[in-house]
Amino acid sequence: MKLPRLFSRPSFQGYAFVLPAFIVLFALTGYPVIYNMVLSLFKTGYGKQTFVGLANYLKAFTSIGFLEVVKNTLIWTVANMAIMMVLGMTAALAINRNVKGKTTFQAVLLIPWVIPFVVSGIMWAFLFHPRWGAINDILLRLRLIEEPLLVLGKPATALFGVMLAYIWKVYPFVTVLILAGLKSIPEVLYDAAAIDGADGFKSFRYVTLPALRTILSTILLVVGIWTFNTFDLIYVMTGGGPIYASETVAMRIYKFAFSDFRFGLSAATSLIASALLVIASFFYLREEERD
Repeated sequence: MKLPRLFSRPSFQGYAFVLPAFIVLFALTGYPVIYNMVLSLFKTGYGKQTFVGLANYLKAFTSIGFLEVVKNTLIWTVANMAIMMVLGMTAALAINRNVKGKTTFQAVLLIPWVIPFVVSGIMWAFLFHPRWGAINDILLRLRLIEEPLLVLGKPATALFGVMLAYIWKVYPFVTVLILAGLKSIPEVLYDAAAIDGADGFKSFRYVTLPALRTILSTILLVVGIWTFNTFDLIYVMTGGGPIYASETVAMRIYKFAFSDFRFGLSAATSLIASALLVIASFFYLREEERD
């Protein structure tokens, strides 16, 4: 039996093969996003739903501590990424050299990355504990401090304590990605730079950095989004406190939904955060294409 001309076209056959994967993708991502958009238009609580339109979006911007949460999120994302990029690049350059014990160092370096975030958070919370924590104990024994530090208990230091744990956990992943990029740079480029009289710094500036541009851009985008959306480590170590000192946008979305049971407000806040990430990613990728 001969099929109609439309069904025999290669383009139609290609769409037919892709259709099952598209259905699964829509079921896993498309439907939750659409449901979240609809939920953001309703006020929910105690089994009731009331249509409120865009009121949840306005309430997200005017909620108590909103500016503090935005400031924490910016500090958390920008500072973590800057420090991890510097540490990752430094570690990758050190590992890339032919030094003794390089294999062992690479294996040890990956230990923080393979530890789950929740376990890392519990471990660092114990390390920072004012009575039983190893950090305070060492500082007291060395007489660098006179009394235990309440790192996670003070608004001035809580966010930075969690940042230290996050950097320790994630920077090995950044290091591995940069190291993979270093391995792909042809050695002949460094030889040519040396012939032209370039020293180590100039070789790094004019050979290494341009060659790593693609991988560095990918790290900034992907790991930057991961960092912005981090929830588990903050939840385990401080719960966003004290007050709003370590609360980020991701933490606030959780609190709106599962502490206050305002699911519509939580959905609206998550959509605002997603929109900001999409816009920032769009402009970032456009600038990368221009350059």
